[in-house]
Amino acid sequence: MAKKNNKISCKRCATCCSYFSIPMGAPENGDDYDDLAWMLIHENVSLHVGEEDWQIVVKNKCKYLDEIKGCQIYDERPNICRDHVPGECDANAKTECDYDGVTCVISTLSELYAYRKKEQQDVA
Repeated sequence: MAKKNNKISCKRCATCCSYFSIPMGAPENGDDYDDLAWMLIHENVSLHVGEEDWQIVVKNKCKYLDEIKGCQIYDERPNICRDHVPGECDANAKTECDYDGVTCVISTLSELYAYRKKEQQDVA
C-alpha cells in the first residue's frame, strides 16, 4: 500500500489522470498467460506484479483532463477521483515498482515469458 503523506499537496502533475488499472489474480495456467500476452500486445499496457495481486495498467489519460492539467468535470468526477489523496499518489514514486507493493513490471512479451519460465522453475 502507498505510504500516507497528507502534508504533500497535489502537484497538478496529472499522473493519477494518465492511466487506469484493473486488479486481477495471478495467472494460474497457460490460458491465463495467453490472455496476458494478448493484452500486452496492445499499446500502453503493462502488468504490475504485486505481493498479493496483479494489475493490468493502461496508460491512457482521462479525456476530461484539460491542457493545464485541470479536471473539466471536477464537480461530477467519479468517486475514485474524489477519494484520491494527494501525497498517496505514485507521482512521488522513484520507479514503477515503488508503489502499492509492486515487485515487478512486465511490459513486453519477452518479459512475460521470462517471468513465466522463472515461476515454473521456482515451482519445480
